Amino acid sequence: MATPPKKPEIDPALEDAKKAFEGSVAVTSNGHDCVVRPGEIIVICRDPGFRRAGIEHKAMKVYKPGELKKHQLETLRTEPKLEIIEVG
Repeated sequence: MATPPKKPEIDPALEDAKKAFEGSVAVTSNGHDCVVRPGEIIVICRDPGFRRAGIEHKAMKVYKPGELKKHQLETLRTEPKLEIIEVG
């Protein structure tokens, strides 16, 4: 008779991390990894160094909630050189 497989041990730190980052996404850009949480905004620029809304844009930047003013975000959304990803 075969031995039933063992249940893997649950790592409490891993479970805590899953709760803390629930709803988040992991992003890799140019070899850099980051975790983006709900409410944060990712701005991807097709022309790094390009300026719009008073900001010089890198290839990718993650903004925390409230870091961009409403009028800046509206301006960025209309710019074809930028992709705006709002993490919900």
